[in-house]
Amino acid sequence: MWRFSLLASLLLVSVSASAAGARIPDSTCLACHGTPGFSQTIAGKQVSLFVDPALFAKSAHQAFHCTDCHSDIHRIPHPSQLRLPTCASCHGAETNAYQLSVHGRAVAAGNTHAATCEDCHGNVHALLPPSDPVSRVAHANVPKTCGSCHQSNFVMEATGISTQVFAAYQGSVHGRAVAAGSVNAAVCSDCHGAHLILSPRNPQSSIYKFNVPKTCGKCHRTQESDYEQSVHGRALQRGIWSSPGCTDCHRMHSSGKTVRYSLKKPDPQLCYDCHREQQAKASFPSHHPIKEGKMNCSSCHN
Repeated sequence: MWRFSLLASLLLVSVSASAAGARIPDSTCLACHGTPGFSQTIAGKQVSLFVDPALFAKSAHQAFHCTDCHSDIHRIPHPSQLRLPTCASCHGAETNAYQLSVHGRAVAAGNTHAATCEDCHGNVHALLPPSDPVSRVAHANVPKTCGSCHQSNFVMEATGISTQVFAAYQGSVHGRAVAAGSVNAAVCSDCHGAHLILSPRNPQSSIYKFNVPKTCGKCHRTQESDYEQSVHGRALQRGIWSSPGCTDCHRMHSSGKTVRYSLKKPDPQLCYDCHREQQAKASFPSHHPIKEGKMNCSSCHN
């Protein structure tokens, strides 16, 4: 307390110009907030108010001044009760999308474990742009960032979403490729979106059944074109829910590991899951290539 009073007294001299409307220098703010251990008791809880000057100088926000966000501070010492700055003041479109997302709706409903801006992007005074390889939202780091919640039983148990979903992705062809350094393999946000992450039951969602081919097609363009011309693709375009989309054959998060369709390991049972009548009529001798695992349905129905 004595240190805060001393610093406040000294700062009164340094910011006398602020009374005339001049901007309060960042160095003045950091004289207190740049001191390690600087904190305040709020609602009975000790809250850190420390801002690391070195990290802030490297952050995506380094071009801004303290009072650009803390706009209700006009003098030093400032009032103890201040408005909490919001990301929306600069990032309006992203905030609107987030509020409509599964995360934003969960937060609005009182879920204290649902992801907020800082949970994904990092501390607002130290966050880095996606182009920085150290950023929490850099392509290679997205799975780890999403996994900080989605592989935690404590966080996910109330959502009805299994942590096995994230584990499956890690073992998938996409997850393994990203872990090996691929800059092209899909990460969570490539399929689910970044701020506007919607439920798969929402027709606007990128992973809604009828939208999945377009989502996969962002990377797999040739396969999307072939699929759209197929009997399955044309049926899906007509709104036939039972027609298989990409993830019905290739799974979703586990694609490539427990993959159901593979040229290297054909699985006729995959087709029979839907075409049970054809399975009942199918009769192949034991030495037939389809019985030996050398062929599958698509060998003939290409």
